[in-house]
Amino acid sequence: MGKDNNLVIFLVIFFLAFSSFAFAGEQPSGIYYTKANIWYEDNEISSANYHKGNMIHAGSKVEIAGTTSRIIKFIFGRDAAEFIISKSLHTKSSIENIFKRYFSKDNPLESDEYLNFSNIEKENIKKGQVVVGMSKAAVAMAYGYPVSQDKTEIDSDSWTYARSRFQPLYVIFSHGVVASINEEKGE
Repeated sequence: MGKDNNLVIFLVIFFLAFSSFAFAGEQPSGIYYTKANIWYEDNEISSANYHKGNMIHAGSKVEIAGTTSRIIKFIFGRDAAEFIISKSLHTKSSIENIFKRYFSKDNPLESDEYLNFSNIEKENIKKGQVVVGMSKAAVAMAYGYPVSQDKTEIDSDSWTYARSRFQPLYVIFSHGVVASINEEKGE
């Protein structure tokens, strides 16, 4: 009976491991580009994209090493460091949507959208900053997507970011451009 239990446990673990992949069909792999700036302090990155530590710039070439329903694993830099983006509890979006928002086969810095940004928007994207007057698309590239990353929040005129786990930042839009940046809701 002990060997049968071990076999059952092994089969359950095997099934769970291979059923956790998030993408229907073919898994993304190979060379991609980052579509937004991504911050990290260690090699595990929350999908909330806390804005502290070092930054992987939008347009950086990375190698996708694998994905599951909860993580995206990629390799970046001269020393081929491995990074993991993990789906945070606050993120309502699927890992597949997170992947589509942060990675592309094409370099976003060569896209028509980027080329049409103002010089001020391009400068702030490079610096990882958001300033009054930037478009939503430029903010998404400079700062990434709002914490919850759901369609409702992205379509709204108030995006919530996280400088750290307990330090929110609110970016308020008017007519599609940044009108204010506040550390407290409703300022």
